[in-house]
Amino acid sequence: MLSCTSLRYGILLAAMLLLAGFAAELLSVIGILPIVTGSYLGLLLAASAVLLILGLFLVSMLPPVARRLAECER
Repeated sequence: MLSCTSLRYGILLAAMLLLAGFAAELLSVIGILPIVTGSYLGLLLAASAVLLILGLFLVSMLPPVARRLAECER
């Protein structure tokens, strides 16, 4: 199940995936990566970050998980 720590790590992982997607896009625009490969890689990384955040949100809305997350110290 989802705990405070795993939710925090999931959000950090999504942020790193999004930044890696932006970096792949930037590297393909600069010319270090091939355009097609960099674009698809950047799109895949950014889309996976969005799906991860969406999945974490949906799981955190389940009643048992929401009760456990409500007890987290901020």
